[in-house]
Amino acid sequence: MSIICNSLSYIYIHIPKTGGTSVARTLSDINIAGDLELGVTEIGEMHQAQYLSRFGVRKHSTYMEFLLSMGQRRIDEYFVFATVRHPITRVLSLYHFLKSHWRDWEGSEVMDSFDNLEEFLCSDLFQTNGPDYLLVSQLDYLQGADGEFAVDAIYKMEQLDDQWSSLILPSLGLPKHVYPTLNIPHLNTASGQLDVMLTPRSLEILMNRYGAEFDRLGYLTSGMEGLTAR
Repeated sequence: MSIICNSLSYIYIHIPKTGGTSVARTLSDINIAGDLELGVTEIGEMHQAQYLSRFGVRKHSTYMEFLLSMGQRRIDEYFVFATVRHPITRVLSLYHFLKSHWRDWEGSEVMDSFDNLEEFLCSDLFQTNGPDYLLVSQLDYLQGADGEFAVDAIYKMEQLDDQWSSLILPSLGLPKHVYPTLNIPHLNTASGQLDVMLTPRSLEILMNRYGAEFDRLGYLTSGMEGLTAR
């Protein structure tokens, strides 16, 4: 769920599989009339179809989509932020989501042909944007027309537990007395224990697709050789 919070002048960009549902659901508890939720909640689902049709924004909209719908002058008045995730744990989460949790999309039967992440990465499907654009790079959500980051802040899912009350909530201008009412659910954010084994070929495919995320989002590539099957 993306949020355009007019009362506090912030926009949360929800990148798929980066803890966004937990973040947005928690923040939605203090929304008031005039704040916009897109997706996930009952009112958010009601808004989404209408706003997508009329303004081109939805649950998983990019910065550029919000910019085109609001205009530069208006969006500059908002604090725009997003959460990101380690590229490998994110693609693993996407694989499980598409295979076992969301099959209401045209051609979803292709997921039955994949027995593991390796086969998914080597498939033609992985070279597409995926259903509902789920497979596009995290960078695409964060960049302006010049390819540079256009959002005001990027928070790592792996650090949300530590930064939620100390950094994120203060950045939204929330008074401290509401912090105890906004406890984000604990997230499975272990990035150092990647329960996956890839062949050199599939790791190369993944790096060709999402390799830039490691550098630009600050994720280390050291130790990646330990993920490859021998």
